[in-house]
Amino acid sequence: LLEIVGGIYYQTSSVAIRQTTEQNTRKTIQQSGQFITSYLQKVKQTTSSLAENEKIKTYAQTPSQENAEQLRQLFATILKTDSDLVSAILVTKDGNLISTDPELTMKTSADMMKEKWFAPNLNLTEVDDRLPFRIAIHKGAMPILTPARRTVSHTTGEKWVISIMQEVVDKDGKNLGVVRLDIGYKTLEAYLDQLQLGKEGFTFIVDANHDFVYHPKKAVYSSHAEMKAMAPYLSVKNGYVKSKQAYVSQYQIPNSGWTLIGVSSMEQLHAVQTQILWSFIGTGLFALGVCLIGIWFVLRLWIKPLRDLQATILKVGSGHS
Repeated sequence: LLEIVGGIYYQTSSVAIRQTTEQNTRKTIQQSGQFITSYLQKVKQTTSSLAENEKIKTYAQTPSQENAEQLRQLFATILKTDSDLVSAILVTKDGNLISTDPELTMKTSADMMKEKWFAPNLNLTEVDDRLPFRIAIHKGAMPILTPARRTVSHTTGEKWVISIMQEVVDKDGKNLGVVRLDIGYKTLEAYLDQLQLGKEGFTFIVDANHDFVYHPKKAVYSSHAEMKAMAPYLSVKNGYVKSKQAYVSQYQIPNSGWTLIGVSSMEQLHAVQTQILWSFIGTGLFALGVCLIGIWFVLRLWIKPLRDLQATILKVGSGHS
């Protein structure tokens, strides 16, 4: 009976904890996804305002030293408004480059539409470090996001950033250039790393091509083995992986191509299961001890009259009255 009661309690407790973990994980990831959506909207608005800025369009059409200095001041002001912004860049169709990063070097020419990395009418599947500029033009005057990439600077050191960029066009919709903002992970990292997903739990973000946008372990960005280890989490939308050792919940971030993935570890369940198991083992041993002691007393009560009777018989048999 004790085993049956223990088994039922063990199963119902496990199911209840699993359901609670699933609900909390889905709710946490949904709320986090909404936070990231709001964050991206703010950054996209900044990028769009730059792409529509008359100073940028004026410089792209008639570049001058005075216009260039005004743009640098504008970029510097934009960077001060958000601590996550690392750098701002404008590449014009005529090959002029304005950047807040003095160490940035980029191949330019008098007609950027002839450059393979800039022109919009070439194969977008080609691998090129400057491919996002081409995609920005291909997408038209819409902000686009990139996967994580590493930047190295003597002033800022090594940083992992994502970029958001947008085509700059004239009143007729013709290309004038591309503006890009490089964004660090300060806000995203601080928010995502404090989520309560268990001791071994974590969150990460991938784009539509399953390239990593954010992961708490930066080694994942450049390590094939680390990236391969993430594959089980990518294949499950809402469910368990690795023999139910972790629960995965995914959230599609609107208008971004990003997917936020939360992985909850199940050590709480395992701890409770272990506690229940040892509790019932202890209870079982205690009950067994009580039973043995009870049986011993019962047997003593039963055997004493028999022993007394045996002693009486022996006395009578030996001639005692």
